[in-house]
Amino acid sequence: MPYCDPLLQDCPGDDLCIPSGEEFICALDASGESGFYGDPCASPNACKPGLYCMDPEYFEDCKGPKCCTPFCDTSNPLMCPGETQECIPWYMEGEGPPWYEDVGICGIPQ
Repeated sequence: MPYCDPLLQDCPGDDLCIPSGEEFICALDASGESGFYGDPCASPNACKPGLYCMDPEYFEDCKGPKCCTPFCDTSNPLMCPGETQECIPWYMEGEGPPWYEDVGICGIPQ
């Protein structure tokens, strides 16, 4: 599976860019008719491109075991849709690959 940028969603065709270990890879989009922001989800590829299936504590009102939330650019932290969400860095400082240093996920900080 090719590596990709979750902020660009630069996978071929309709594939998604989702995390796998320390990298991000292209995977089949299994969202179907759902997978929009805040929708319940059960697997990493169950959300629309640019979104990822995260634990409910990252949301104000998640109605499932997990819900879809967007990736975000930590250099532009005001782009998260939830009122109490912030752009949380995907990697701890200094731990991620340099080409992913601005990757974050929208969520309520824990």
